[in-house]
Amino acid sequence: MNDFSTYESADIVVVGAGLVGSLFVSEILDDFQKIALLDAGSNVHSSMKEVKTSGDFFHPSGDRYRCFGLGGSSSKWAGRCVIYDRQDFELSDQWPIHYDEIYKYYDRALKLLDAEVEISDVQSLVDATGELLPINQADFGRSFDIYSKPTNTYEKFSSRFNECHNLKIYHDHVVTSLDSCDDDYKFISGVGPDGRFGIRSKRVVLCTGGLEVTKLLLNLQHNKQITESSVLGSHYMTHYAGTIGDFRVDSSRINYGYGKKGNVFVRNKYLYKKKVKNDLSFTARIHFPDIDNPKHSSSILSFLYVFRKIIGYEYGLRLVKASMASNYEHFLNILLNPFSLFRDVYTLIIGRYFLDRKIPPLMRTCSKSFNLDIHCEQSPTVDSYVTLSDEVDDYGLFKLKVHWHPDDGDMDNLAVNIQKLIEQVGANCDYCCYLSCDEIKSELLRHGAFGGHFIGTTKMGKDSTESVVDLNLKLHGADDLYVLSSSVFPTSSHANPSLTIAALAVRLADYLKAER
Repeated sequence: MNDFSTYESADIVVVGAGLVGSLFVSEILDDFQKIALLDAGSNVHSSMKEVKTSGDFFHPSGDRYRCFGLGGSSSKWAGRCVIYDRQDFELSDQWPIHYDEIYKYYDRALKLLDAEVEISDVQSLVDATGELLPINQADFGRSFDIYSKPTNTYEKFSSRFNECHNLKIYHDHVVTSLDSCDDDYKFISGVGPDGRFGIRSKRVVLCTGGLEVTKLLLNLQHNKQITESSVLGSHYMTHYAGTIGDFRVDSSRINYGYGKKGNVFVRNKYLYKKKVKNDLSFTARIHFPDIDNPKHSSSILSFLYVFRKIIGYEYGLRLVKASMASNYEHFLNILLNPFSLFRDVYTLIIGRYFLDRKIPPLMRTCSKSFNLDIHCEQSPTVDSYVTLSDEVDDYGLFKLKVHWHPDDGDMDNLAVNIQKLIEQVGANCDYCCYLSCDEIKSELLRHGAFGGHFIGTTKMGKDSTESVVDLNLKLHGADDLYVLSSSVFPTSSHANPSLTIAALAVRLADYLKAER
């Protein structure tokens, strides 16, 4: 690898070697003579705890889903790929581009993320699968998640990166400043292992993650290095999630919704078909019963409850209501079913921790009791936003402060439409728990900002007074400065943004190659 020194020029500077930054660089390697890839971390991952939160609702700590290091948050990513639905675009005034502009890049993005399937193949698999739930498909359509091999994108492309003579990788380099130069060039600078550094470049692409990119832009705005935007940092979104109750049905009637295409798992779910333009999207999927309730008689679920500290963060949240008084019954479930426990634990450990292709997170049980899991869209509102705090980090940048606030209209909208699902399932099953609208709202807010998805704070749009970047992700008022992150999404859809970010990365790569 050639080493061109700092304070020299590059054709393009990419800031952030996480999931999207590494993927983006892999797409432009053959098209630019000098590429600089900067990352604030090193090969050793460390958490980012400096984000402060405010407000009355729970928001995960700054280190829960975010980390420094080559590969960034892809080192924690579980491989769940969600294709956004056409209705997210066509029933919204927010997205400035047509759905087809995203959809046509999904297959390439899936391949880059090691999914190794095409959407058409997955769709045929889903169509051939039996019904998941006894519900009216006029209201709820079939959808699916694709479980890619959990991929650290930097590690995936690292051997290729090391062989490229036109790429220079800067480890432990934190960008703090961006100045304009002559001839429309930019001088990007910051702090590296040896002190201050700087690189002169025509193009700069910021790929530092949904919150970190906004932190940098807010600091640049504070220093008057970019055009001021009243929209920057506003309309912060994540997702709502919850379990809307138990239902009982003969397990032979239940299709768990898993299929396999090659080595890739596909999970079916139901997607609410929006009938009204302002309705929020949500999905429903079958899940195992409440772990904390020993009446499920499942040895593996009781084992997970007793040893609940080994359960992942999000599933662990579901146990906050659990009582230690039921431990005796859980131990009975374990002792009475040792052989099934051994089989299930073996499958869980091998399938989740040793196989390249992780099995989806669902344990099949002999119980006739099941849960319905709901994952929901959050609408963009002015009450949810991020801003700079009064504290300064080690690099002289103001730290970020997050104010996450759910919208009352969201809760009303979701509660009414989720009840439609409850009523349809309950009419065909021995339903154990009907939730009222108020109970649904309470459940959706119990986990607070769910999923570690940081969306909306640098939204895409045509009008600079209502958005931060344009249709091609270029910052309004700045030439050749691009933002590539889930922060550009005008809406959040119902679930994980990773695949759609990857699709936008491929789209931006094609655009810049055509413009060079």
